[in-house]
Amino acid sequence: MDVDSEPLNSQDNVEDCMMTGVKENVNCTCDCGGTSSKCASVTADDIINQTFETSDAAYKLYVRYVRCLGFGVHKGDTTRGKDGTQCRRMFFCSKEGKRAEKYISSLSRKREHRALTRTGCEVMLAVYLDTKTSTWRVKKLVEKHNHDLGP
Repeated sequence: MDVDSEPLNSQDNVEDCMMTGVKENVNCTCDCGGTSSKCASVTADDIINQTFETSDAAYKLYVRYVRCLGFGVHKGDTTRGKDGTQCRRMFFCSKEGKRAEKYISSLSRKREHRALTRTGCEVMLAVYLDTKTSTWRVKKLVEKHNHDLGP
């Protein structure tokens, strides 16, 4: 399992993933606070109907989407084909999964545990490589959180 975590911070550039045909978001909750004319709302329909040149392009669009909703995202599993190229990539809510029990119940810890932040949230985006067109397509988008979203 290949897991990369990339925190969202105010230095991330909102312009990185501009889309055509997406209207401005008056009520955006991302880093710009809705004051930037370049900030656009991204809906689930925009994501489901998109094709991407790379899995990173899908990730950038998903990051814009989750910022407007007020939660974080991290990169998850990658599946590779027989030739070693990526054929599937998954992105999860930052509260996905739970800490392993062996780390919680360990009696030999020298320091206190960090706060439990993961809730087992199942929100995710799965994209796969369509080999016929050499583009990445959305295979699955789950939107139901089991926790409150940030401001």
